[in-house]
Amino acid sequence: MKRFNTSIKRLMEGQRDYNFSHREKAIFLSDWNAELERVIYPSFDFGKELYSRSAMGNYHYWTDELNYKSHFQKCFKDLFHTELSNENFLIGNNGSSSIMLSLMALKELGVDKILAFTPIYYSAIKLFEMLDYQMYRFDLKIENDFEINIEQLEDEIVQNNIEAIYITDPIFSSGVEISENIYKQICNLCQKHNTWIVIDYIYGGMNWDVGNYVISDKIAHIINSFSNYIVVESIAKRLFINGVKTATVFSTPQIIKKISRLSIYTVGSMCCLQLHMLREIYNTENASAINGVIKENIIEASRRFNQVLAFMRGKNCIISSCNSSYFFLMGIPYPHKVEDMDYAINIMNQIGVLTVPHSRYLLSNNQYYIFRINLLINKQDLFEGLSKISGLI
Repeated sequence: MKRFNTSIKRLMEGQRDYNFSHREKAIFLSDWNAELERVIYPSFDFGKELYSRSAMGNYHYWTDELNYKSHFQKCFKDLFHTELSNENFLIGNNGSSSIMLSLMALKELGVDKILAFTPIYYSAIKLFEMLDYQMYRFDLKIENDFEINIEQLEDEIVQNNIEAIYITDPIFSSGVEISENIYKQICNLCQKHNTWIVIDYIYGGMNWDVGNYVISDKIAHIINSFSNYIVVESIAKRLFINGVKTATVFSTPQIIKKISRLSIYTVGSMCCLQLHMLREIYNTENASAINGVIKENIIEASRRFNQVLAFMRGKNCIISSCNSSYFFLMGIPYPHKVEDMDYAINIMNQIGVLTVPHSRYLLSNNQYYIFRINLLINKQDLFEGLSKISGLI
């Protein structure tokens, strides 16, 4: 099995060298940003409220002194006709800090052994190390559409005395969402063995076949039907507003209290711009318009994905069966003894296309070099980059 390296410092340095020597930018197929015109912020009127002394001069902690939770509760009730208790959720700065605090809270409860579905975001791997978790891997494969074998999962839980399962949904950067039926089986399994389930749903809630993108009904079902869960989701990601991040954490009152306390010690307060965005996003009067913006982007992502499939038809490559979000995975053949990072730099120097090896996220494959592609970068760049990639195979 190939060696894994979660750092992309060498790759980013190679990109700077390429851009300087060629006097043009390499096409970044694995970019984490959407094309700017797809970002929602031009549609918002921020108003004078942001410049008031109370907005700029005060701390706004996750403890919700300003009662901004009420906007989310009303939105949740209007969409699902379900009451959501203040004690079962909180809204914080961003997804990464919310996941960090969730793992810290579980550690305080004595949770030590965690089984992570891979591929997984690199920061989660680092957090497991920092918090001294015993991490076990449950490797999902692109070759079989990231199928989850429930019997095998139960065997892993029992044999290793697993206390928590960590899931990224969609399977990280694959665009493949976990079905509600599989979630029911996993959650039932966790309840049977008194195991926590932690769901990184930051890029979730964008299934191409679902009409509501403001709040996910799949996650709502987990919240209403199961215990021992932590779900982190982010409407900001669905709107591509990476510069004004927020995230919502759903869990038991015990975990929510711990996260609220830990947030004060570690990540501090939220800024007034984030709070203003929350009031706008979770205002039910704006829900239809916001849903429309997300839907437009999701339709475009779906359309481009089908164009990619047609464009790459007959090529010696593998492509994830994308049904959600705006990332998918592609694998192209490469020399067996070449390390992924070396091959990524070779590709960039040879054809001017920048890709991030998915081995960084613990996805192993001995035949294909696998990398993610962002469907919502500039369309010309997307297909020019694919054209150059196809020339390699």
